[in-house]
Amino acid sequence: MAPVARGIVSAKLDNLAAYLGLFTPKVVKCIDGGLASQMLMLAQGYHYSKERELPLYLDIDWFKRSGKDINGNRNRPFHLFDAFPEVRKKYSDKIVHRSKMFRFLFSDEETAAFGGGQLAPRSLYLKAYSHGISYLLQHLDAMRELFRFDLELSDEERELAKGIDISNSCALHIRKGDFVGSVHDVCTDKYYMEAICKMRNLVPDCTFYVFTNDEAYVRSMLKGVEGNFII
Repeated sequence: MAPVARGIVSAKLDNLAAYLGLFTPKVVKCIDGGLASQMLMLAQGYHYSKERELPLYLDIDWFKRSGKDINGNRNRPFHLFDAFPEVRKKYSDKIVHRSKMFRFLFSDEETAAFGGGQLAPRSLYLKAYSHGISYLLQHLDAMRELFRFDLELSDEERELAKGIDISNSCALHIRKGDFVGSVHDVCTDKYYMEAICKMRNLVPDCTFYVFTNDEAYVRSMLKGVEGNFII
């Protein structure tokens, strides 16, 4: 009964506060992690804001409180506004600071517990890492507009970009660093080699552009492997 009771209270507070002009019903998405995770989390928030016809706000306090990688070492910056001008333009004035009361009343976990019916409030707080690529795929056109990079490329980077554009290119992402020994350390050498072989069978003249945070590991793994690899 606790989730149901919380749902009734949340819904009534949501409606009453909005009626009195004290509170704007909203969807708040907590953001953390690296840039790829930030993009997926924004996509989830975007989805629910459209579904509920509510404005989307971003909770980025994690970057001030911690911002660390899995091992608690390297800082993770909030990159969405730096990398994507359209995201900055649309959401720079929609940043909220952590509100324990809002999170308590409108957490997505509690909402899910009592269903999405009449008892559920319109407002919603979406915690970090409750995301998936499906939200991005459901709004591809909108996401393409939002996620347009505005980066100054060096001459070397322009040449790389040109090579990627004119060749049968394949991006190969090999992440080590803080992933090693963590729950995310699931891709073995065998996994990468099978993926490379499969791609070479599909596209024999494929050029692999390898993106990694451990170049030494990659060079050791690819030693003697046939194929065109640009690290």
